[in-house]
Amino acid sequence: MLSKLFPVEHVKSIEDVDYDRLLKSGFENFFFDYDFTLAPWGELHVRKEAEEIFKYLLENGARVFIVTNAKKNRVDHLKERIPELVVYWSVGKPSIKKLKEIMKEWSIDAKRSVIIGDLFLTDVLAGNRLGMYTIMVQPLLWKTIRIYKKFVAFLSMILYGIFFFTVGWIFRMGSLMSPNEWRKSVRDVNFDELLKNGFKAFVFDFDNTLAPWRNDYILEENKKILNKLRESAYVLIASNGRPRNVDTDVEIIWRSRKPIARKVKRKLRKMGIDGKRVVVIGDQLLTDVIFGNLIGAYTIKVEPIKKEEALITKLNRLIERLFSKLIVSKPSITGEGNGRR
Repeated sequence: MLSKLFPVEHVKSIEDVDYDRLLKSGFENFFFDYDFTLAPWGELHVRKEAEEIFKYLLENGARVFIVTNAKKNRVDHLKERIPELVVYWSVGKPSIKKLKEIMKEWSIDAKRSVIIGDLFLTDVLAGNRLGMYTIMVQPLLWKTIRIYKKFVAFLSMILYGIFFFTVGWIFRMGSLMSPNEWRKSVRDVNFDELLKNGFKAFVFDFDNTLAPWRNDYILEENKKILNKLRESAYVLIASNGRPRNVDTDVEIIWRSRKPIARKVKRKLRKMGIDGKRVVVIGDQLLTDVIFGNLIGAYTIKVEPIKKEEALITKLNRLIERLFSKLIVSKPSITGEGNGRR
């Protein structure tokens, strides 16, 4: 039950959601909460940015639903401004009865649906119970709203903070350890599709991803992939291993300390590359995938080239197994490799 309270993503506001990636990953239905998500509690006007997001989603073939626990008079005005919106009030979240009726009426597949809201006890819980992709935003506050409304919003944030810093961090780990794709090896990654979708940089792990553990040579087939990728994107190798003389022109950051992202983030910032336009590929959930998710990258988990590996890596594998039941399914842009192996 506690795992249902944790969102797949947690962002500052609706503007920080990567809608482009979600659309390319096959999501067709977007459900938005109203109070504190689109407008401060009790307000009848949503921001211009919200309307632009709705129009963008609608223009790209998605369906947009407003699902609020508020009364009809609070949300009726939305359809006047954007007739294509589907608006439902008095939904009764976290109850899923009304949401189920809506999904049945519109023939909606929960696995192709995203729900975005500010409350983990209503929006996130209801979405997770239905199997939706859940995104939690911080409560929207305007300087002009009354103090008691701000108090309600801050109380919600405090409750979530208490949950997050007690049992919640366990479920946060499960989300951070969840890749967008699971692949057998680097050669099974659909790089052409990733490039077509606008990714500008590829960060590879070294040991047991590009080369067998403790070796200083990259497998020939992987070397060809790196060389071809360099024609269209920035390619970087980030390894926690000791420095070695490797026969490659690709830049390598040794002792990168993954999942700590500082060294690689500094390099990407220097290159002017946003983390959302980066693909991270590696064989470990606890280092490569967590690191990638921390910088907002698209993450791909591959199987290790060989079973031989360092003692610390074996300990990491044990921790990965302990958290395996908390791993969630994340959007796959290529539409492939999103099933766990």
